Amino acid sequence: FYGAEPIVKNDYEVTEHEMNNYSLVLVGNPKSNHIWHKLQKDIPISTTTFDLSIGSHIFAKDSAFVSIFTHPKNANNFILTIGAFDLKYLALAKKADLYKAWYDGQVFEPRGSAHQTHTIPKLNLFGN
Repeated sequence: FYGAEPIVKNDYEVTEHEMNNYSLVLVGNPKSNHIWHKLQKDIPISTTTFDLSIGSHIFAKDSAFVSIFTHPKNANNFILTIGAFDLKYLALAKKADLYKAWYDGQVFEPRGSAHQTHTIPKLNLFGN
């Protein structure tokens, strides 16, 4: 935004300083992304054997999602996650329009699900 040039790196190339002091875009999940794994206990996305939760919102684990929230280690920055519990569902997140988003999170379920898209208007996490 506003002419900013993002730094694009593989997750294993990101330094501790960068991880803690910059806004981040994390793709995948804690198993596939080294930085996501390191921050897992501090971010509001979790999974169990049966479901996925973003904040207090619970969804089927065959969903994909996009979610943005204040960086837990630096309140001046944000973390955008584009992920899925099972990466075979990650392509569902292509439906997200990150440029016109008015929400903090959106979850996408496979075709045939009762509610294919869920929007989380405001997560209210970490002082958002």
